[in-house]
Amino acid sequence: PTTWSGGGAADYAVDPNVVNTTIAGYSFEQALTALPTISIVGTHDDLWGPSGIYYNTQQRGLASERRVSIEYFQPDGLGNTWHADAGLRTHGNSSRSHGFTPKHPLRIYFRGEYGTGKLKEKVFEDSPLQEFNRLNLRAASTDSWPVVDGPPRWVNEKGTYIRDGYMRQSMRDAGNLSGHSRHVQLFINGLYWAKEALGTCPGSEETYLGLRGFRTLDVRLERHMASAIDMAHWLSERPEVARVLHPALPSDPGHALWQRDFSGASGLFTAILKPTREPALAAFLDGLKLFGMGYSWGGFESLVVPFDPSSYRTAKPWNSDGPALRFHIGLEATDDLKADLTAGFERMRGGV
Repeated sequence: PTTWSGGGAADYAVDPNVVNTTIAGYSFEQALTALPTISIVGTHDDLWGPSGIYYNTQQRGLASERRVSIEYFQPDGLGNTWHADAGLRTHGNSSRSHGFTPKHPLRIYFRGEYGTGKLKEKVFEDSPLQEFNRLNLRAASTDSWPVVDGPPRWVNEKGTYIRDGYMRQSMRDAGNLSGHSRHVQLFINGLYWAKEALGTCPGSEETYLGLRGFRTLDVRLERHMASAIDMAHWLSERPEVARVLHPALPSDPGHALWQRDFSGASGLFTAILKPTREPALAAFLDGLKLFGMGYSWGGFESLVVPFDPSSYRTAKPWNSDGPALRFHIGLEATDDLKADLTAGFERMRGGV
């Protein structure tokens, strides 16, 4: 299109000053080949039509996602390369506005409906991650030349395109948690589009859930710890239980180290039962009302799952005659949890 939604002019050309006024060794061609390339291909209407995500950038949610093909490769044709079918959306808040900047950030979603699901590639050399549900292409809107919001807040002539990446790297170098990013040259349907920063970040749903949980994390952990220690003591006195592995118990082999190095514990521990037949264990587990079965430890709900680490334990052999149960004690009343387990032990005895 020659104009964007809202009447803004669409400009696809590279500024002549960028092409014609470079100094030796910094030509436009050399710049293009100095970074990896990401090529995105989609239908014209999905990208630039009246309902296209780049023409109508205020679209949000799954309905705004468009199917595209993405290829990543190095300028010399060597090194890490990958291709995937994926979903594409516009990303950001004020940076969606054509009146703020004509260069908009994009988010890539890897889903099973498009291909193999997760992208399984080593995208960032300095990160051990090799599986991704999504990637971002950040346009560095407030640190870029196209931003038009203007002084004194943003000065496009001082755009460097490296501020965010520099801060992420500095945070990691200082020993903090931070995301990874790397600059790439972006082409869309064969047209050179922009230099963008390929990176990762959690989605809005994950961020919301994380922030919601962080606000009450301290009080919940205190409750998890107190309830788990209570349940561990109670289980250790049950005749069906051979031993309980919880570092807060004086009987635990790691109790002294726990006292030295830790100020508390979570709701997670293991109970090893005395030998019992599989049908009896199934009767114990299947009838539980308050305990779910799963690995999502840390939530409100109490969980239990049987496990056998003998095939993968490497520090020392796993010597246990009876089945091991991994418990997560949630925020329910411990009297109710004990009643639920007591009924389970009665079923287990009946199933022997």
